[in-house]
Amino acid sequence: MVLLKLPWGTPTCRDTMEICHGASTENSPPRASVSPPALPVEIWQQIILHSMADLSVRDAFRLRLVSRDFSLMAMKAIHESGVLRLCWHLPEGKRRNKFWVDYLTARVMNKVLTLEPSTEHLWLKAIAERILEWREEERARGDRPNWSMKNEDELENLVRQISEFAAFQGEFSEPLNFYLGLRTCGQPSVPVLVLDESCGLFRDALLAVAVYLNEITFLHDRLDAGSKVTCTHHPPLERHKGHYRPAPFNCHPTYANYSTESFGNRPSKKEDAARLTFGSPISVAMRLRRTECLTALIKSLEDFPSELLLCRAEMLREADRMCNMEYMHLAIEADPPFTACPAVRPRDYGFYDATRKEYAVKIFRDFFNTTTFLEVFDMLYPIMTANCQAGEVPYWDYYGSGDDFGRWGTKRMYRAIRDGSLPIVKRLVQLKFSIGPQPMVEALESGYDCMVEYFFSLDVRLDGALAVPARLGDVQMAQLLLDKGAGKNKESVRNAVEEAMIHGNEDMVMFLIEKAPAKGLLNKKAKANLKRVLGYENKPDMLPLLKLL
Repeated sequence: MVLLKLPWGTPTCRDTMEICHGASTENSPPRASVSPPALPVEIWQQIILHSMADLSVRDAFRLRLVSRDFSLMAMKAIHESGVLRLCWHLPEGKRRNKFWVDYLTARVMNKVLTLEPSTEHLWLKAIAERILEWREEERARGDRPNWSMKNEDELENLVRQISEFAAFQGEFSEPLNFYLGLRTCGQPSVPVLVLDESCGLFRDALLAVAVYLNEITFLHDRLDAGSKVTCTHHPPLERHKGHYRPAPFNCHPTYANYSTESFGNRPSKKEDAARLTFGSPISVAMRLRRTECLTALIKSLEDFPSELLLCRAEMLREADRMCNMEYMHLAIEADPPFTACPAVRPRDYGFYDATRKEYAVKIFRDFFNTTTFLEVFDMLYPIMTANCQAGEVPYWDYYGSGDDFGRWGTKRMYRAIRDGSLPIVKRLVQLKFSIGPQPMVEALESGYDCMVEYFFSLDVRLDGALAVPARLGDVQMAQLLLDKGAGKNKESVRNAVEEAMIHGNEDMVMFLIEKAPAKGLLNKKAKANLKRVLGYENKPDMLPLLKLL
């Protein structure tokens, strides 16, 4: 075996990081030029390839630093060798940089002669070929200017863009197999791969790539053509105008969605879907802020209510991640406008397969029940309550607490109090929901002064409120409550004294004895019970105070 002696010294820390993570030599600082002997490229490549067996991963990448020409030969040798399996311990972010994009492009274009393209590599190439085919049709009609680039070069350029999209934003079930191509079609364990739009996952990926490339005309063309999905890798069909047919795209594509077992289907032949997805075309359009693409995608689902509902729900969730209020409004107001959520009763327990409507209603319910933004609450309130009736259990909470609509409003108000969302509390009060028997207790326990001030302004009852500052030892708040009339209720004062003693707040107990009518509130039985509780809580220093009561 020919061994290659490396003509340089120990690299710096910066050099090592660049080498191991595939940094380009064009951005590296100038180094002394080392010219390799004048040998044919094929011979040099064989020398480097055989030397890989005795080199570490670091030294293999250091070969790229000799010169620009030598770097290309070294890169090809790295692609052909098995050295990349040894650096799979790199963190996920490092496996999504320029080097891996170059490697994916080479594998997809079948430029790595010793390794066959994997099923996912063939899948990416099929997407590029379909887009290139459409571009050729556009040029033939005169709708697209002629391109000076050759078809092969344009295809490789498309493959590079798609590989970059896959590396940086793709979701993989088997990342090692995806990058290194260990899952090839020639193996008996790998079924036949579907490489056209009859596969739901391929169709969704094609639309996502169209959004990524901002090919709006191609996107409209594919959406107007309708879905041609015939394989088993798609969600259940939806009834449309008396017939069952699939929607133009899937708003929630995951690997589980494309498992034939998840829908109880038995494929007539061994079919397979790629273990890669770009995510929903909707989420891709939102991340890249392609508003025109987003509008077209929503419009295409007009005749598919279940998928459209799920699409709006996914948009709402993605907009929340992005903190983008504009897209939240677009999810609701985009044509056709969303005016009423269907009265579907989602279940949160048991073993069952949630329908797409149930899944969407869960998302809307969670936003409606937990949001702290008044704008979001006001946007969802008329939609969620359009199918609710007073005195009936809300459909989204049917399998939950079972409370009627009025009781739900009170609980939602208390949730807003705990979250410190005063605007939502005020809105629920304006909507005539009951504030409940002890709203001041919730306001004090939330710790938000604005809540306490607001309920003071409403002149609410203060029953039970004195126990909260007594437990916390807040003498100032206890004095304020007494000034507002909290001491008139003897039961509230007794509860406050018990809470103060159980929590060891001696100063608070003395304050209540002095300022509130606490004397004589506890009879012998109540004192005996309190004495027993103090023993459990290990508060012996509170026992002498019982005599003062």
